[in-house]
Amino acid sequence: MEATKRVAEKRGWDELWIDDAPKQFVPDNVDPEWSVVAEHDSLQVAVASPKFILAMKLLAARERDVEDIKLLSKMAGVHTQDQARKLVDGAYARWFQKEENPSNKRLKRLRAAQMRTRIEQVIQDVYPEGSIKKRMPDLDALTNEPTPNSVHANLK
Repeated sequence: MEATKRVAEKRGWDELWIDDAPKQFVPDNVDPEWSVVAEHDSLQVAVASPKFILAMKLLAARERDVEDIKLLSKMAGVHTQDQARKLVDGAYARWFQKEENPSNKRLKRLRAAQMRTRIEQVIQDVYPEGSIKKRMPDLDALTNEPTPNSVHANLK
């Protein structure tokens, strides 16, 4: 964090200009498989794997992330509700474990239950009938029109 303080001082910014709060949402048991996408002098920009980002998006369970979740699911090979649930359960087991003696045990259970409900709603929206893969060709066949995903696949 020393480097961020130097940048803040040099630019006249608040020293808390980088928000590290999202680190609490980093998944457990999912390898980020970093890929470097840009390099310049002493700067390197890397992105995490689709599976890693998908786990985070599923945990957030925000409506605005649904399209991202669909794309990341295909990229990560997560095609069913069960696969999505297993990814969340493995990545965030600590969030949903029952703790023996926390002082705010009831509140933690309530929050976990609320999160689970939101996550389940997003999973059911994104993975209808259990499978994205199975659904897309059937839709093409029924409408005789390509879906946006099959158009994208044909452009490659």
